[in-house]
Amino acid sequence: MSPARRTAGSTEIGIDGVRDDEHRVVNHLFHDFKGGLSTVLMCLEAIRDAGGEDLDPIQARWLETAERTCDRLVGLINNYRDLTQMIEGELPAEPEDVDLEALVGLQVAALEATARSRSQTVELTVQADLGRVRVSAGLLPRLLATLLPHLLDNTSSRGRLLLAIEASAGTLRLKVDLEGVESEQPLLDTVFDRVAQADHGLQLGRAYTLLYCRTAARYLGGDLRLTPWKGHGSTVELWLPCTDANPET
Repeated sequence: MSPARRTAGSTEIGIDGVRDDEHRVVNHLFHDFKGGLSTVLMCLEAIRDAGGEDLDPIQARWLETAERTCDRLVGLINNYRDLTQMIEGELPAEPEDVDLEALVGLQVAALEATARSRSQTVELTVQADLGRVRVSAGLLPRLLATLLPHLLDNTSSRGRLLLAIEASAGTLRLKVDLEGVESEQPLLDTVFDRVAQADHGLQLGRAYTLLYCRTAARYLGGDLRLTPWKGHGSTVELWLPCTDANPET
């Protein structure tokens, strides 16, 4: 990503603390979009509450689909707004004590539930005991909650997602192999260039999701890599610095 452009002679700070002209415009638009989507979600909830047990299965399913879609759109908006803040160094990410085992457990449980509904398989390998670590308690959960479902979305029907995780030697490492469409490295690299991504439309990069995830990883001092899994699909590797938490805190 190119350095943020500053408006000459201006000290005005736009919404979410970003100053770049393009970021400010998009964030203002997304602020209105998010407000509208939040209103739709409240209306859907009111309809569900009013219907109660009188909702038939078809109505309930459509309501659930609408709510899930709105939630996803709000998540995409939040990710883009966070992305602009990270580019300009404005997103708070102070390290705090995090129960890594509990965090990973929640994320994997949600992932497995979705996988079962799609006849997919999630295979988890924990290569070391996951204890309490010091890392951004705000950004890390968002990063995992964005990355893992996106990779499952790109796993083939009845395919496998292999997740390996370890935290040792001051580094949190996560490797995900997903069965799906295999692409050559030059095409995979377009995922991390928003202009090239718009040109190629590679599914793995939709809504700049992996670009957001790599920006978040680098913002936390780590990185994210995407490579072909020869004959199977793709591999994503994430690593982040972390330190053992003080057990007395």
